[in-house]
Amino acid sequence: MNKTLARKELNQAVGQVVRTLRKERGISQAQAARIAGFTRPLWVQIELGMVWPSTNSFFGIARGLDIAVSEIFYVLANTLNQNEYRNNKEN
Repeated sequence: MNKTLARKELNQAVGQVVRTLRKERGISQAQAARIAGFTRPLWVQIELGMVWPSTNSFFGIARGLDIAVSEIFYVLANTLNQNEYRNNKEN
């Protein structure tokens, strides 16, 4: 797998996790962005996997979702492991 594809997939996985966690909490994108200190367009870009959040941004995302930053990475790791398992099973 080339580096560009891997980065794109990782960005998409982060976005999927952020979106899932936000929806589970019943928080709108606008609410989460405001609490995180982001603009709504930036929050949308993160959820769509268009940008990679900085370290500080991950803390803002956690604040916007009212969770520990470690929970984001825990869910992300589980998501990536599930995706890898599915890819290996298909091959």
